[in-house]
Amino acid sequence: MERQDWLLVYVALPPPTGAPRDLDPIRIMKGMFLFWLEANKELPRFYDFEPYHYGPCSFDIYRDLDALEARGLIRRRQAAGQLWSYTEATASGVRRASELAKSGPAHLVRLLMEQKKLVLSLTFSSLLREVYRREPKFATRSIVSVR
Repeated sequence: MERQDWLLVYVALPPPTGAPRDLDPIRIMKGMFLFWLEANKELPRFYDFEPYHYGPCSFDIYRDLDALEARGLIRRRQAAGQLWSYTEATASGVRRASELAKSGPAHLVRLLMEQKKLVLSLTFSSLLREVYRREPKFATRSIVSVR
């Protein structure tokens, strides 16, 4: 699977708990980062993350989300009173993600869903704290203190 495929599976498929399918940008970015941390030896061509305002960031994720939206696999819904949007899969995105998940390495699909479950269970501050605990170098440009 290519990195964009992993991103679609992450957005489209619910973790085992049946959490909501729509995600905010922080939970997408940090979920993909945590997945990469756990699986990077098996993902030679994945996203390159750099320290940024809210920890690890890969601007390629935003470009891939744009491409998935252009293909009709995801849609974005503006968050009330915010500059950012929630991202959710369309019906065709869920179908495609299901196909990808069935054909991809089962242990990595499980790991991806575990990371999604984790990021959805944490508050914004707790999520950043967890990411910075695992990889302190990504806190170097953070504009948020989460001590």
